[in-house]
Amino acid sequence: MSAVFEPDALLDEALTAASRVAGAAPIASRLTKAGLRAGQGSLEEALQYEALAQPVTFATDDLREGLAATRERRTPKFTGR
Repeated sequence: MSAVFEPDALLDEALTAASRVAGAAPIASRLTKAGLRAGQGSLEEALQYEALAQPVTFATDDLREGLAATRERRTPKFTGR
């Protein structure tokens, strides 16, 4: 996502975005960051990385917590497991 903000709103918007990132599932966030750092290759390489990363996140307690929180309409409590 990209957006443009007035200078006086920039800090609040940055803090809101940082809060969303901080509240994300830790394992998925780490894998996403690693993929972005390594992402100077081709689309094929990016898709290969994604194919390796997805099964890791699907096996986490955080995935189940995220799904349960969505069903129950509550904020997830991720543990990094």
